Amino acid sequence: MTETALEEDYIELNISPKWKHISVVRNLVGTFLAIKIDDKYKADVITIAVSELLENAIKYSSNKNKHVRIHLEASNKKVVIIMNNHANEDEIPELKRILGIINNDDPFNVYIKQLKSSPLSMKQKNKSQLGLARIRYETNANIQLNVKDNHVNIQVNIDLELITKS
Repeated sequence: MTETALEEDYIELNISPKWKHISVVRNLVGTFLAIKIDDKYKADVITIAVSELLENAIKYSSNKNKHVRIHLEASNKKVVIIMNNHANEDEIPELKRILGIINNDDPFNVYIKQLKSSPLSMKQKNKSQLGLARIRYETNANIQLNVKDNHVNIQVNIDLELITKS
């Protein structure tokens, strides 16, 4: 995956994977996007997407002493979110499977299917597996995954014109 600068407006954070950092990052991202994106609804949707990705990165991080890297670029037309973390090796095949499903079907249909199966997933795996489906549904984003040596790189490319209120 290439990291192409849209403009000079970006933020990049390296944080330790701790739950207490999520709200701080969410506030920073929300403020950054409020400055960059005129439509408050779209800025809020993207802020939630970053928060979901960060929650996943922390939840599935294999080493709590390593960092999670967040890179966010915003222009008036596009937003790119890149989340990097070191994941548990046994979680990666499931992540690939879920992203395959999410990227190869209608975002609304996938989200509804995940909502319906969520109680069963919570019971069996203690995971709802809704985050990535929600991001795809709410943003109509292109979500890419690259894994190398248990290092997970998720890139979410969002065309702001494709975000609509449900």
